[in-house]
Order: sequence, then C-alpha cells, then structure tokens
Amino acid sequence: MQHQPIFIRHRTKTIKTLMMYKKLLITSILLLCIQISHAQPAMEMNLSVEFFPQKAALYGYSVSNKHFMNARARIRLNADSQIQAFYLHSELRIDSIMLKGETIKYQTGKVPYRYNYNGLALKVKLEPTRSFKNSELIVFYSGFFHPSKVRSLSDYMQIDKSSGVFLRGYGYSLWFPVFISSNEDAYTTNFQRISITVPEKFSCVLNGRHLEKKIIHSKRISTWNPGYKNIKNIQVVAAPFQKTAKKHIKFYHQTDGKNKSRVIAFIDSLQNFYSNTYQEPDQNQNIYLVEMPEYGNITAGNMIGITTEVIENFNSSLSARATIAHELVHAYVHMPVQKSNPMYAFIIEGFPGFFHLYALDQLLPEKEFSLKAYMKKIKAAYAKKQNTGKDRWNNELPEEKPILAIQADEIGNYKDRFILNDRVRLFLYDLYLKMGKKKFEIFIKQVLNGKITQYEDFADAITAFLPGYEQQVYFWLKTTDPIST
Repeated sequence: MQHQPIFIRHRTKTIKTLMMYKKLLITSILLLCIQISHAQPAMEMNLSVEFFPQKAALYGYSVSNKHFMNARARIRLNADSQIQAFYLHSELRIDSIMLKGETIKYQTGKVPYRYNYNGLALKVKLEPTRSFKNSELIVFYSGFFHPSKVRSLSDYMQIDKSSGVFLRGYGYSLWFPVFISSNEDAYTTNFQRISITVPEKFSCVLNGRHLEKKIIHSKRISTWNPGYKNIKNIQVVAAPFQKTAKKHIKFYHQTDGKNKSRVIAFIDSLQNFYSNTYQEPDQNQNIYLVEMPEYGNITAGNMIGITTEVIENFNSSLSARATIAHELVHAYVHMPVQKSNPMYAFIIEGFPGFFHLYALDQLLPEKEFSLKAYMKKIKAAYAKKQNTGKDRWNNELPEEKPILAIQADEIGNYKDRFILNDRVRLFLYDLYLKMGKKKFEIFIKQVLNGKITQYEDFADAITAFLPGYEQQVYFWLKTTDPIST
C-alpha cells in the first residue's frame, strides 16, 4: 500500500511541517535552475575503443599490445563551453584532434592528477584561438594502462591481454577525455554510444543498456548505451567470462559452482526490497553482476562488481552477503549532492553504510543477522575508539571530527574505519528505534525522493516525525560528544 504524503495524512500537523515542504519545493526549483544555468562542458560523447589490437602502433612504431589500446572519442560540446584543456591517463598519447573537419593544434604534458590511479594525467591544451561552441571535437588517442599501486594498494585498474580489462571512470582511470582538473566535482554527460572491441575470448561489460554484440575476424564487438551518466560511473570490464542469466540479472563470472545461482537469487530479493523501501534507481534496467579481481567490490549504476573471494564464500560467510548488499544499495540511496555541501560525506558514504544493514535485518533470519545485536557491538567499538584513538588492530585513527566537518577529500581517511561507519550508523539506528519501522521507512522514502540534502531541511524532516529532536540532530551530526550508555 502506498502511503500518502505527510502533509495529507496529518492535516493538523504544525505550520512548521507545512513550511518544510514549501522550503523543499523552493530548494528543488533552485537546484533545477542551477543545473540548467551551469552547463556541462561535454553534452554528448561517443566512444569507439579497441583493446589489444592485433597491429599495435604508437606514433607509427610497432609496440607490444599486451597493455595497449586505441580509441576515438566524438564529443559534442555545449554552446557556452569555455574549453581550454582535457585530461587522459598519463600513458596515453594523442594521435590527432579534429574540429569542424580540420586537424587542430594542441600541446600535451604530464601533470599530477590525484583522480587517476597512477597519480598522473596527460593534460591536452587545445588551440586557444579556436571557437568550440556547438562543435564536435574528435580525439584519436592510444597507449597503455599498466598496473600501478602508487596511489593505493586497492587500485586494481589496468588492461592485460591475459587477464582482461579493468577500468573505472573519473577518480580512478581516465580512459576517455575528461574536461576537469583533479578533485573537481564530476559532471554528467550523455554517453550515447560506446563500442568496445576485444579478442573473441573476452566478454565485455559496461553499465547502461546493451545494444548489440557481434564477432568479426575473431574480434568481439560490444555496443552499449550508458545514457546520461556521471563521469565517475563509466566503467568497462572485459575478461574470459561465462554468463549466467536469470530474468533481469546477468552474471558474468569465471568461478563456477552452485554459489552463482544463490548469488543471483539473493540479489533479486535485495533489489525488490530496495525498490520498495528506498527509491527506484535512476534507470530501472538489467543488473550486470561481474566477477572482479581483489578490491573490485564496486558499483557503477546497474553494474556491480564482486570479487572472486566474495563469490566463493557466499554461502558460508555473512560478510560476503553484506558486501553484495552494500554494493547494490548505492544506487537506491543515492542523491545528487555537491562536494562543498557539509552533508556530502554523510549522504554519499554514510547512507549506504547503514541501509544495507537495515535490509539484511529485514531479509535474513535473526540467527544469521540481527541489527540490534550488531549495533550493540558497533556502539561498544565506537566508545573504545574514542577513548583509545586506535582501531581494533591497534592502528592509530585519524582525529575525530563531527560528521558534517568531514570534507569530500577526507572521506578516504574515515570511510570503513571510524565515523562514517560507527557514528552515522548509530545515528540512523537511533532514528529507527525512536520512529519505529513504519514511520522510519516513510521518513527515509521522503528524504530520498525529495532529494533532501541540506542540513536544515533534513533536521525538519526528522522533527516532523520526532518533535523535539532538534538538539539530537545537532548532537549526532555536528559534535563528537560521547554517546550515553
């Protein structure tokens, strides 16, 4: 049964509640105006990429194709774009650039780039005298993606002719032109068509809609329509996969065995729960589940990566199921929020960190998972971390900050270690206990569907259900005060 909005169900509620909805309406209109007025640099992008071409050449010289790719990007620019440069992975090279049917001049150089897995990028400066308004820029480029652990041990990105292609988008591996410098807010582009060519033994997976596949001269060509996507979420994987399909779930795996059908059934139940309890993802379509190398538990739209270890331990390990639940939930609790917003870390990392646990509590038998018992352990662990400044392995923790004081570029210091796990989970669990299941689920649906991303609006949404809770919202989000036992 679908619940009516709160202002209809409770006509006698306070004027404050009505004012909250008025404020939300105004905020939504303002956000829409901001999105319209701040046009993205690239309106549309079409990519044609070949990994491991039989004849690999860089600047006309033959090279090994073991880690090699070549590509063409057709980019339609916005009318008011002020394009001066774009960035690619540092091992790539520009073959040529065309604008309005003519080859144009450019300059290149390597620059530090934190949002690429090897810490460097190729900066391509375009001819300054050119007008790029309402134009199509065509970029031909080629080069390598060797493995690198310079930035993090968890960076698995690379291409390798024996194992496959494992590339993520902005923030991880710049395999297509990106028109912002490192650490800037990512933008959305219409990725209308991406064509990937790989050796026939590989199957290729992107996120979005799979348009067609064909085999020509021992090459597998796969074409996808990701649609309007954030440049962080354009990911490509290719490997010698087997495919198991059940309804809307396509599982690309190399590990065989009974667990593959159990994984699919579990994801199906999670997806139903998430859609009914939280919100529908941006695009309700096929789910592509892909077996990944170590550290590859990731989500990009309707593509979910889980490691071989998770698959092998699925039936015997709660953590394996929790990993899948966590990766899948991102799309169902996501809201667009600027990095400059103090709520950024809380929403982007905090929400997924709790709401997959809530689902596990509702879907699994109590003997397998109890949210009450789990949160009791979290509360004790958090108090110990506050007192000692160390985690359970006796490692030093970063200085504790209020949740809303954590900047976007500090998330890595706190994610899965301290505040973004413990205090956020305890806060949302406290809301659940005080509201009760029915009201809590209505509340979170309103937050997600109403795109409530400002602190004041979020606090108002809470106090509509819990009058007098204002100071508690402040306590949880804006202080590091200990939690009473």
